[in-house]
Amino acid sequence: MVSPSGRTLQILGIVTAVLLVVLLFYPGTFSSPYVDPNLDQFSHTLESEWEGDGEIPVYQYDELSPAAQDLFDRTRSAGGSYSPDVCAEFMLVCDGYYEDELPDEFAYGAYLSPSESHVIVEEGDERYVLKTGQGSVQAIYFDTGGIVSFVTLIPTALFLAFVVGANRIIGTTAADRVLGASVASGATLGALSLVAPYLEMYGVVTAARLGRWVIAALYAGFVELGYLRVVVVNLL
Repeated sequence: MVSPSGRTLQILGIVTAVLLVVLLFYPGTFSSPYVDPNLDQFSHTLESEWEGDGEIPVYQYDELSPAAQDLFDRTRSAGGSYSPDVCAEFMLVCDGYYEDELPDEFAYGAYLSPSESHVIVEEGDERYVLKTGQGSVQAIYFDTGGIVSFVTLIPTALFLAFVVGANRIIGTTAADRVLGASVASGATLGALSLVAPYLEMYGVVTAARLGRWVIAALYAGFVELGYLRVVVVNLL
C-alpha cells in the first residue's frame, strides 16, 4: 500500500515532470541573456567622414534622446567603437538595454544600407559620423539553449514518470526514497535551467557552459555511476 507521503511524492513527481516538459518551450532555459551576443547588429562605430551617396540624418547632440546620448558618449569614451548588451525579452532584469529601449535616432539590425546605418552628430564645432548596425551578416549565432534543454529536460521528465509509475506499483520505503531523490533532482534541473541566463549576466558562468556541466552530470549519474541501474534494482 502506498503511504500518504508516497502519494505526496507521486504528485510532486508528476508536477515536476510536467513542468520540465513545459520549460522546453520557454525561450530562457539554458539560454544567453543577450540578443545577438556574437554579432554586430547593435554596434556603434565612429567614422572619419561620410563617404556615401545622398544625405543622412544630422542631429545636434542636445537634440538626441537620453538613450542616444548615452550610447554616443559610450562610443566616444570607448575609443570609437561600442556594442551595448541588449537583453532578451524573457529577462526580468537587465544590465544593459532591452531592444525597445534603444534610441529611435539610430538604426539597428543586419543588411542595413549605408544611408540607413549612418547619422551625423554635431556638438559645438565637432562633427561626428556614427555608424550603427551591420551592413551584412558576417557570422551566424547559434544559441545552444534549445539543444541543452531537449537533451536534459525531456529525459529527466521521462525518468520521473517511470519512477512515479514504479512507486505506485511497489509503494515501499525504498521506492519513496528513490522518488524523493528523483523529484529533488528534477526540481534542481528546472531551477538551473531558469537561472542560467541570470548567472551569465552576473558573470558567474555562461549558460552554455552550465548546460554542458548539466549534461555531463546527467551522463555521469545515469551511465558512469549506474544510477539508473540502482534505481531499477531498488524499485523492482
